[in-house]
Amino acid sequence: MKTVIKGMAILMVGLIIGGISSYYYAKNTIRAPTSTLKERPKSSSDKKSGTFVTPSESAEEVQETSELPNAQVEALEAQIRRMQEDAQKEKEQQRQAYLLIERFGEKWLNYKSIYQRNQNVKSFMTERAIQENGIEVDPHVEEPTEGEIYQIAQNLKNEKQWMLFGRERSKGGDNFILIVLGLDDTFQHIDQMKISYVRTAY
Repeated sequence: MKTVIKGMAILMVGLIIGGISSYYYAKNTIRAPTSTLKERPKSSSDKKSGTFVTPSESAEEVQETSELPNAQVEALEAQIRRMQEDAQKEKEQQRQAYLLIERFGEKWLNYKSIYQRNQNVKSFMTERAIQENGIEVDPHVEEPTEGEIYQIAQNLKNEKQWMLFGRERSKGGDNFILIVLGLDDTFQHIDQMKISYVRTAY
């Protein structure tokens, strides 16, 4: 009888110990993982997905944004090139006009006769200028003259108008000469001419 009671007591103690062990085992193995669950931080891709932008729209937007500055730069570069080309053309035009007037002045101030002088400058003048200044007329004046150019300048307010200031010496006297010249639209011929003389006193 004592043996039966003792066995039953041992069995009950075993059941109690087993239940407690099962409880702690379940607590440690089932609840523990739930306590370690944390909210996963949102990645950059998650944030992007929250904007509801389709991949195609996003790519187009990025492309458009990157192309805009390039288009502005290209437009600016094209404008700079045009300005440089215009400046170069204007500079070359001024150079050609200066050479035209310089050659004209050398012929006008240095001659053996008036008719020879006129024939030498015809190629620099338009038909209108030739007619208005009597270039084709032979005055039959033989008076060798030597001269020099002091200055050639362009009118800042009128790019077609130039001034030649020089000096000519002959038996008839020593004179300063001022010639105001107007060029044609091509800047390659003299279309107008006005001459003023200043005689020196000594």
